[in-house]
Amino acid sequence: MNNGLSCCSTKNIFQDKVCTTWQVNTPGIITIFTNNIAPIISATGYVKNDTGTDNIVVNFLRGGNVIDTLTVPPQSSVAFSEKLFDEIQIDTTGLTGVVEGEFCLTVRYSM
Repeated sequence: MNNGLSCCSTKNIFQDKVCTTWQVNTPGIITIFTNNIAPIISATGYVKNDTGTDNIVVNFLRGGNVIDTLTVPPQSSVAFSEKLFDEIQIDTTGLTGVVEGEFCLTVRYSM
């Protein structure tokens, strides 16, 4: 493929999108995504906190260690762009009642 850019090699990137709802019935931590695709991924997406009355925490992990954290206020969403993670968790520890929301993730990885 000749794209007119001699300094850039052709890259084969695969993109996949996942969108789903989530619900936490009792306070705690739930895993909403586990990377079983490739060792190195990049992803963009958002997490919504639809019914909560307090902030939720979204953790991005690699090998069981938190590498980044987002805070999502009630009745709102937060967009993200992350790389090199293998798990996403939602933490509702200390909150009361059922907490629901939506999660959307577009993963990109080299083929």
